[in-house]
Amino acid sequence: MKLRTLFVVLALPAAIASQAQTPAPSPSQPPTLLKIEIAPEIGGEVILTSQDQKVHTCSPPLVCTFVVTGPAKLTTRTAAGTRFTNWMGLCTGPAAVCTVNESGRVIAAFLRTTNLPEGTYVETCSNIGTKQSAAAGLPKTTLVADCRRTDKSVNKGATLLLPCLGDIANANGALTCVTTPRPPGR
Repeated sequence: MKLRTLFVVLALPAAIASQAQTPAPSPSQPPTLLKIEIAPEIGGEVILTSQDQKVHTCSPPLVCTFVVTGPAKLTTRTAAGTRFTNWMGLCTGPAAVCTVNESGRVIAAFLRTTNLPEGTYVETCSNIGTKQSAAAGLPKTTLVADCRRTDKSVNKGATLLLPCLGDIANANGALTCVTTPRPPGR
């Protein structure tokens, strides 16, 4: 199969043309190999599509390592009752699709959006979810929400480690566990 290169020449004003002198990539260059480590959190998976259109899927609790022809496109797929929140590492931000051009690690963060704990915080917080993690081998659940402060600004990503054996409240943008003291003698 013979590859052909198509060049399109546009007439640019001299001032712009002098700034646009970028050499074209050589068709004889070998493809770039990337080693990408993917760590999806509980609640979703990451689909990697390499430049040569090979597709790989990584689901928790696995940490997957792929050596692929780059660049690679990473796409998140959420499980029922969850939502994707953001990337960390090689990719950043809340977009569900990311392109990776270098080797390294990427983490996809997801929040569970069903079976949320009750509390008065739901009146003044939004984007509510729980995040599963394991620290020192012990499973932990963290409540995450964007909570309004008294000055009407929003604390994005307020957290509270669960369980809470009282009311979960919004205290000026911070999630707090409010326990009611027991009367003496009970």
